[in-house]
Amino acid sequence: MYGYTMNPKTSVSTASKSGVGAVPPETEGMDAWLKGEKERQQEQLREKLKEKGLSPYIRFEVGETKIKLTRGIPAQRVNNYGKTVRDFIVQKDGETYTWSVSEASPLFRKLLDVLSNGREQLTVVRVGTGTDTKYDLK
Repeated sequence: MYGYTMNPKTSVSTASKSGVGAVPPETEGMDAWLKGEKERQQEQLREKLKEKGLSPYIRFEVGETKIKLTRGIPAQRVNNYGKTVRDFIVQKDGETYTWSVSEASPLFRKLLDVLSNGREQLTVVRVGTGTDTKYDLK
């Protein structure tokens, strides 16, 4: 493993095998650059989706998330796994998103009940991660 040390008289960094030393000058500001680059990428994606009349897909964190369900017939499509899904349009924190729900899931039936009752404000509860993820409505 190599570490970097800075010579204060010459402002030149040198590598050493000790693994101890200052951060190399070329990586200073890396965190700020990464943050800016991620934000730039997200903005480009939003613009591309907006040009096509689409919304980004919503990502629910573990726990509760408040959303507003937009009334309207959700678009039907077949996903990458061959399952028929419906794309609901929802709003979270003022941003518009697409929420794909499988027609075979109990959640889809709950969403149909919610829409038929005229309710728009929902709390989505996510439990678990990966293949053990479950969603419910409050």
